Amino acid sequence: MINQNWKAISELPGIKRGKEADFWVAVLMERRDYTKGPEHYQQATECVIKLSYLNAELTDAELDYWEENGCIPDESPSDLDDWQNEDGEHSNYTGWISHDDDGRYYIIKPGENGYVPEGAFGGRFRMLAWLEIIRPDFPIQFNADDLDSSHE
Repeated sequence: MINQNWKAISELPGIKRGKEADFWVAVLMERRDYTKGPEHYQQATECVIKLSYLNAELTDAELDYWEENGCIPDESPSDLDDWQNEDGEHSNYTGWISHDDDGRYYIIKPGENGYVPEGAFGGRFRMLAWLEIIRPDFPIQFNADDLDSSHE
């Protein structure tokens, strides 16, 4: 099944509070051209990167409770507890994020010029559209008699 239902970047994914989901994001990427100097970029190219969308913004009451107790109230979605930085502060953020190899997350926010500043992607980029990543069903059910035995 091919999913070609790209959404405009202005249309936000519907993610439950405390959750995140992965998406393909079409971007216009500009990589630094160090041969010309630190302020120069190569010609922009369109490409697709994987980002996540996070819904972890707290209500005022939850934020007050967090600041007093270091956790969220019991009646709030429990996954909201997961989104704190190394200093123990809650991210209190809903929007695009990326993850590094160590599991840390980084907020992805375009600047006034529409570009997301450089980071782990080796250049600045402008987000164009997003597409839900459709994960296949697994484990699959198959009949051993149907396997191709020509590779034995």
